[in-house]
Amino acid sequence: MSIVVAAVDNIAGLIVVDTRLCGSEADVPIGKMYPLPHIGAALAGRGSARILGMLAVEAATSGMTFEALAETLPKLISRYTALVADDLRLLPNRERRQEFFLLGWPNGADRVALHVYVQQGPDELVEHQVQRPDDLSGYVTAAPWLPEFGPVPTLSDVSSIEGIVSIARLQIAAMNLQWAPKSAGGDLVLARIERDGMVIQRLGFVDDEPIARRAAA
Repeated sequence: MSIVVAAVDNIAGLIVVDTRLCGSEADVPIGKMYPLPHIGAALAGRGSARILGMLAVEAATSGMTFEALAETLPKLISRYTALVADDLRLLPNRERRQEFFLLGWPNGADRVALHVYVQQGPDELVEHQVQRPDDLSGYVTAAPWLPEFGPVPTLSDVSSIEGIVSIARLQIAAMNLQWAPKSAGGDLVLARIERDGMVIQRLGFVDDEPIARRAAA
């Protein structure tokens, strides 16, 4: 599994993931986000690293535009999930859920777009939502996010590296407590996409710490 923080406003979008191989005592890093610079996008996911990797290869080699990829991803997720469905069915129900995030700047658009895809299990349909900011508001999602964490993060919370790391620490602590030790953690990696390009940044090593409720903004 992974933790994901994603946000879009009328200037840019960002995705943050951790890099720990679930269950690894040696902090083995793996990729949970793939930049797609040829279409000004980034693809991240929570769930099967095999499925995410296959999606990233398809996105990188298919020649599809950002818009075409966004519309085709539900079919691709279903196709690649079918290849590993038997393995997924062996997992507890809560571990069968797949979440994928495609962030990018559509051709001719004046705002970044975040596409979110959720599949509850290998035999379920893929739900697809798209988030586009307007002049007055943006969108932030953090997965996982539990009620005991307090208010859902806002654009203000993710406007600084310190704020992002604070959110990630809560998520990592929850994953390691509720799922299994070493479920998430390691280096945090951030992709920020603006109209003129993309920046990939390592935010440093983050491990679990006691869960503390966030104060309301």
